[in-house]
Amino acid sequence: MKLGVVIPFLNNSEQAEELCRNLFLNKLLPAHEKNKNIIPLLYTDFEEIGCGAIRNIGIDYFINVNKVDFIIFIDSDDDLEDNYLEEVYNACSYAKRDKFNVIETRFVIRKNPVEFKDNDKLPTHCTGIAYSTDLLKDIRFNEELKIGEDEDFNKRLKASHEIRKMYLDVKYIYNLGLNKDCLTYRHLRGEI
Repeated sequence: MKLGVVIPFLNNSEQAEELCRNLFLNKLLPAHEKNKNIIPLLYTDFEEIGCGAIRNIGIDYFINVNKVDFIIFIDSDDDLEDNYLEEVYNACSYAKRDKFNVIETRFVIRKNPVEFKDNDKLPTHCTGIAYSTDLLKDIRFNEELKIGEDEDFNKRLKASHEIRKMYLDVKYIYNLGLNKDCLTYRHLRGEI
């Protein structure tokens, strides 16, 4: 059993760099050192081609080159509960055995309360969700979309595949508003 972790990173500010460094050094690298079957793949400076294209590169890499059973997408400016990747990895074995093709973790939003209200429309996401590579063999992110590629991907996936979802109570922490240069933040503020 192998778990591929795709992390697009847009180095457009010191804040983004610090959040990514903390995620990589404190969560991704220790998980990989404990279990070599958890394989992080970090792509930098994707502004020219977009996050969807980077995720597609990760899917292709983990399906064709370094073959894994599940792929999870993590944004470089978010955070994970301690042992998050180990918990997801362990759940992959059960999911494969019991024929689940999606593992969804608890999505917790850490909002900057000055910037966002509870009724702000938050985007759908693909982060914090592990997808079976069997499910991803014939579907990719729309690379023309710079924002909303997650929602589009999930809608097309649900329309074209039978989804058997397993829920895992481990926290994926979405840092909304902590990185002011984040595309989602800029979109919600009406800047793009």
